Amino acid sequence: MSENKTASPIDSYMENMDELSSLMAIYSHVSNHPVMMSTGEPCKTDILLKNGIIFIVTCWDEYIKQLVTSGFDFMLAHASSPDVFPTQVKIVTSEKLQPPHPDSDDDEVVRKRKQKARQNWDSH
Repeated sequence: MSENKTASPIDSYMENMDELSSLMAIYSHVSNHPVMMSTGEPCKTDILLKNGIIFIVTCWDEYIKQLVTSGFDFMLAHASSPDVFPTQVKIVTSEKLQPPHPDSDDDEVVRKRKQKARQNWDSH
């Protein structure tokens, strides 16, 4: 799967669909000209179709992620204040930025650092 970070989401998606076309051409060829395994039996070609379906879903997932990221980057670059972002976006973002709660596995220094960070976060 192509991972061109500078291409637009739709360009990356279309490049991946070209790769899918190659996979389907290979499937068509192998289906018409079976390859024999070492046991003398023909190889099963259904695996290529299954991988094609997985590839399509993965490409679509990546396209949506790139589209959302580029949209968010655009909003972030052009926002005059945080008020332009929906409340749900601000909530999810703030949850991601929150420092972690101290764990029982933390040593004394780490636990104190996490507690202090949480107290500062909660007070703001």
